[in-house]
Amino acid sequence: MSATSAAQIHRHAVVTGASGMLGAALAQRLLDSDWHVDLWSRNMSERTDQLLAEYPERARWHAVDLTDPGTIKQAA
Repeated sequence: MSATSAAQIHRHAVVTGASGMLGAALAQRLLDSDWHVDLWSRNMSERTDQLLAEYPERARWHAVDLTDPGTIKQAA
């Protein structure tokens, strides 16, 4: 491997629908595997609150409505 060790490489994912059961479960799995995750949903939920509290260094929430290109640009 190059000068950048594997420990310095951050895997990053965007999970849409993160306030729902499926999105939150996927985000939880990624976060448990040391990924950095952007949580996209229209509204916060108890699930997103839990993920943000449990992983404050690697989870970020963004208010995104996938039918509104402006919110997507703002989050990206």
